Amino acid sequence: MASPLIGMVKLLANLLHASAGERTKFEKLSDTRQKQVGKTLWQYARGKASPFASFGLDAATAQDYSGRPIGFLPHSEKLSRKKMLQGQTPFGPGEYALETFSPIPVEEAVKEAFKSEGMDESTATRLLKTLTIVGGMGLTGARVSEDVQ
Repeated sequence: MASPLIGMVKLLANLLHASAGERTKFEKLSDTRQKQVGKTLWQYARGKASPFASFGLDAATAQDYSGRPIGFLPHSEKLSRKKMLQGQTPFGPGEYALETFSPIPVEEAVKEAFKSEGMDESTATRLLKTLTIVGGMGLTGARVSEDVQ
């Protein structure tokens, strides 16, 4: 029961800061108070969406909850220079499917097992994608292959 209460308190604190708090130079340059309040409310509502609604919002906005672009969608915007410098990359189809459709506990457990064996994050993610595809093929009989023209 504490988690929803913490979320509401955090929302109210963020709204108070956006509407009446002291703003940094960057905040003053990037957004008006009204836009900052709107972004705060949108971020809160987006976090409360069901998995199905969240998938729909991802597809509509071509980015996930954190703002990471879904690079394979035609209406996806390019990654900002700031995010590129932070090491962020757009989602590929396999990574997005893995992040969106695999059960979180299984995904995290497998990633942790790979990392405990000394794998770096990108190698663990690639191997997990491969295992997901192979597992899906084995369970359903579906074939996954590249389209050739």
